[in-house]
Amino acid sequence: MIKTVQLNPWLTELLEAGLEPAEVLAIIRSFQETAPAILAEAEHHLDRGDAKAGARAAHRLVGGAANVGLVKLEMVVRDLERCCEEGEPSRAMGLLGAVGNVFETAQKELEVACALLKGA
Repeated sequence: MIKTVQLNPWLTELLEAGLEPAEVLAIIRSFQETAPAILAEAEHHLDRGDAKAGARAAHRLVGGAANVGLVKLEMVVRDLERCCEEGEPSRAMGLLGAVGNVFETAQKELEVACALLKGA
C-alpha cells in the first residue's frame, strides 16, 4: 500500500476512489509534460502585452494544477489569470516570479509522489 499521507489529499482521494497507481502517475506525468509550456505561453503573451491570451493560458494551468491537487499553484495562477482578465498585464508580469517559485516547489512535490506511486 502507498503511504498516502505523503501524497497531497487530492492524489490520495484518486487512489481511494479506485484509480490504480499507474493511472494517477499518468495524470501527474501529463501535467509535468504540458505545464512548463503553458507557463511559458502565458509569459510570452504577457511579454507581448496580450493579457487576454495570457489569461487563457493561465486558465489552462489552473485546471492542470487542480487535476493533480496542487492547491498553492492553483491559487497563485488563479491570481495571475484574474490580473490578466482585469487588464493588468504589468501586475500579471509581476506575479510570474511567484508563479515560477510555486511551480518549482510543486514539481518537486510531484516527483516525490511519482516515486511513491512507482513503488506501489
